[in-house]
Formats: sequence, structure tokens, C-alpha cells
Amino acid sequence: MRCIQVLRNQTPPLPFNESVFPVSASVSADSAEDQRLQRTIWTILAGALAVISIAWVVFFFYGRPTVIRVAVTRDSVDHQIISSAAKLLQRERSSIRLKTVLVADPATSAKALESGNADLAVTRTDLGQPLNGKAMVIMRKSAAVIVAPQLSKISTIAGLKGKRIGIVSDDEFSYEDRRLLGTILTHYDIPTKQVAFVPLEMAQISAAISAGMIDAVFVIGVATSSPVAEVVSIVAGAGKGEPNLLSIQQSYAIAQSSPAITAAKIMAGAFGGATPRPAKSVESVAVTTLLMADSKLKDTVVSTLTRSFFALKPKIAASIPDALRMEAPSTSKDAALPVHPGAAAFLDGEDLSLMMRYGDFIYLGAMVLSMIGSAIAALLSRANTSGRRRMDGILARLMAMLAEIRMADNPAMLKLAELEADAIVSGALTGKEARGLEADMVSALGLAVGQVREAIRDRQAELARSPSAQHPSIRIVS
Repeated sequence: MRCIQVLRNQTPPLPFNESVFPVSASVSADSAEDQRLQRTIWTILAGALAVISIAWVVFFFYGRPTVIRVAVTRDSVDHQIISSAAKLLQRERSSIRLKTVLVADPATSAKALESGNADLAVTRTDLGQPLNGKAMVIMRKSAAVIVAPQLSKISTIAGLKGKRIGIVSDDEFSYEDRRLLGTILTHYDIPTKQVAFVPLEMAQISAAISAGMIDAVFVIGVATSSPVAEVVSIVAGAGKGEPNLLSIQQSYAIAQSSPAITAAKIMAGAFGGATPRPAKSVESVAVTTLLMADSKLKDTVVSTLTRSFFALKPKIAASIPDALRMEAPSTSKDAALPVHPGAAAFLDGEDLSLMMRYGDFIYLGAMVLSMIGSAIAALLSRANTSGRRRMDGILARLMAMLAEIRMADNPAMLKLAELEADAIVSGALTGKEARGLEADMVSALGLAVGQVREAIRDRQAELARSPSAQHPSIRIVS
């Protein structure tokens, strides 16, 4: 028997899964590729960050201020100058810092440099130079001044034989000053045993002359400085008349035999006074106070430090006038004082600029960063291409859906098409995939989805008007 079963022409909704919507699988595949690209980009960025971090650490340790130890006589004018320079370098955030190593005298300072206990040392040329010492800055040149009171009747160096000479200097310099005086006397065939050396302080000069304890006074200093002028003035007052400044006529010969000593001239009127003292220029010898650097010290460090000393000279001299006496040593090949190559490079205008020193590092760094940037740009371009390819697939699917919608013969198929369109929009505009979409892609997607929705509405209206939609479908079931 045949039964007629009346069924409505409706199909239960199908479950939503990727097998129903072929575009979803394509979107997932493109998304996986995008994720791989993103991981690659992040890996490169992490590597670039690591390289930059390592470069920063290297620059931090390499660019830290270099601490230079300076041996200098305690409580001397050189100590004041070095301390002032150290403060200024720190205040100006220089790449070099100075640390003072205080010693008793210039000779000990030279030993500190030679033994490696200091990197720089302030010493005197007549005290024996350290083997590893090279000249950097001339701090000053000090002349030997021998002055005799008028009542002593001494007018020449030869007249000092058998006399008592007062040596005026700080306690720590007395031995070195006496040795220089001995060198002068020996050159004039006056044995040091035939001369009495009497250490004196400034305040003791007048009393020593009045008591007949000394016949002449010896002092070392800058000829135009106030201490030396004061000694000459005291001798003039105690000697009851203008003193006799003894000329060292053989100064050039002494300098030839003792390279650490140089010939000098005390100009007329150097010590002032109502009557010019001296009345005419006087020949003398001089010793040089040097700031010496260890020959092993880097040329760049010494060059920078030499530049800093001369640049800071006016500021230091504002509080310590003796700093104005700093001058550059001779860089000629036959100079008596060997100059450190770093100092010579600056003084001769040949010191390397920042670009010349670090040009290779800067060039390599720029090249590495350029390569990293190019790689990231290529990956981003590839990611953008992948996004466009994915969007092209989505648009192609939406266009294909238009034909399928027009062929749909029941509302259930239209419902599935609408769900697929929603899934496409949701997948394209949410999550990480949406970040790579450009404005033209979004506009194209909106236009295509709009067309699909319009087609769905039109087909739904057509199906509603058709006779098959008004009557149930008849299935014959045996």
C-alpha cells in the first residue's frame, strides 16, 4: 500500500564547520602562514635587540671614564693645578678622570711613574727622568737666581768660593735645589766641599744676612713670580743697598753638559723696584717642571688629556695664576725632552677625530642595522603580500557565492550562505589578521559582502513568491 506523506520542504540547519565553508580552511592556512611570518619578524627583532644591547654594553664599558693616576708633590702649586683640573674634568663629564697620588717631592713622583704606581707624574728635568716617562705638558720653567747683598761685595760666581750660601725653598725641595747649585759651582771649578749650604725659609733670610750667617742667597723659581721677587727685595733690605744678581755667564755651556738644564735669561727689571732689578739682563740656567706620561699609556688618552689641559688652562688660571705658565713641549725630533706620541699628535694637529677613531665601528654598526632593517622590511612586505593573497581568496569566494545564491532552491541554503558570509567577515576583521588589512582591502571586502547580502535578500524574496513555497512538497514513501 502506498502512503502519501506530506512533508514541508525544509531541511534542518547543518552544523557550522570548516568543511561546509571552504574559505574558512583557506583563511586558516593563510593565518598560519602569517603567524609564521610574525614569529620570524619577532625573532629578527629580538636578535636585533640583542645585538643593540650587546653593542650598548660594549660601548658602556668601553666608553666609561678612564681613571688616570697622577703623582704630584703634596701641597705644591702643581698639586693645586692638578686638583683643579680633576674637578673641571669631572664637572664637564670628560671621558677622563684624574686621581691624585700625593708624594713628598718631585723625585718621588718620578719614581712612582717608573714603578707603575702612577700613570702621570709632575717632576723636574734635573732630578733624573723615569725611563718610561714621556713629556706631555710643560708646567713651568724655573730659573736659578743667585743674589748677594751689597755688603758682601760678591759680584761673580767665582766669588762664591769658600762662602756660605743660603738655599731658600720648601723643605722637600732643598736637596734637589742644592744639587742644582752644586752643578753650577762645579762647572766653575768650585768644589762643593768649599761652600757651605744653609737651608733657609723666607722669614729667616733677613736675620741670617744681618747676623752674617750667609753671604749669598740661592732660589729657584719663575723669574717674574712674586716669591722670587720677594727674596730679592728682602736681600736688598737686609744688605743695605741694591743686591748683586750674579750672572751665570757659562749658562749655555752648562746646558750642553747637562741636557736636563736649559740656558735662561733674567730680563732687566724682572723683579721690579724703584730702581729696576736687575739693572740689566742677567744670564742664568733653568729647570723645567714637567707633567710626564707613561709611554705605555694609550695615545688617544694622552691626546685627549693634553687637549683638555690646554682647553681648561684659562679656567684653572682664574684661581691659580701659575697655570698660565703651562706651555707645550717641543715636538721636533731633536728635542731634548721626548714627547709622548699622543701629546705630539695633538700639538701637531694630527690627533684623530671621533669619526676617524671609531669610523670602522660606526660603519659596521650602520651596515648591520641596515641589513636587519632590510630583512624586517622584506618580511613585512611578504606578510602584506600574504594578507592580500588571503583577501583575494576571500573576495573570490564571495563572488562565487553570488552564483550559488542565485541557484539556491530553498531558504536553508540561503541561511547557510548568510552564515558563511558572516564567518568570512568575522575571520577577516577580528584577531591578528585584521591588523594587516589596508583601507582598500576593507572597502573591497565591505562591497563584496554587501553584494552577497543583497543577493541573499533578492533570492529569499523570489523563493517566497514562487508556488513551491506555498505548498508542501509531496514525497511518496513505499
